[in-house]
Amino acid sequence: MVTWGRYVDVCKSLVQRLENEISVELIDLRSIYPYDWSLIKESVQKTGRVVFVNEDTEVTNFAEHLTYRVTQDLFYYLLSRPRVLSGKHLPGIGLHPHLEEASLPSANEIEQTIRECFVEEP
Repeated sequence: MVTWGRYVDVCKSLVQRLENEISVELIDLRSIYPYDWSLIKESVQKTGRVVFVNEDTEVTNFAEHLTYRVTQDLFYYLLSRPRVLSGKHLPGIGLHPHLEEASLPSANEIEQTIRECFVEEP
């Protein structure tokens, strides 16, 4: 799982919660430019899977570039399709906490995506 920003803590908690069931590597990019391609590449080559999690919207999402690069450079290593969990494509995130929660990936959505990715076979 690759993430950055506010989702690092959410993903870290999820990885700890799942550690007895599923082995998940967590990569905190720390910056999206320059980004640590060699770390992502090493992880995908080892695991054959990748999930990108962030709060950007579906349309303007840096994870789309990373997914493109993974499929171009590492296609034959993949055991499942790369996934991007992102904010919903809305005109803006509402200021009310419930609206924000509804428009961003939740821990449950992230867990479900990881589980789907884990069981998918080529």
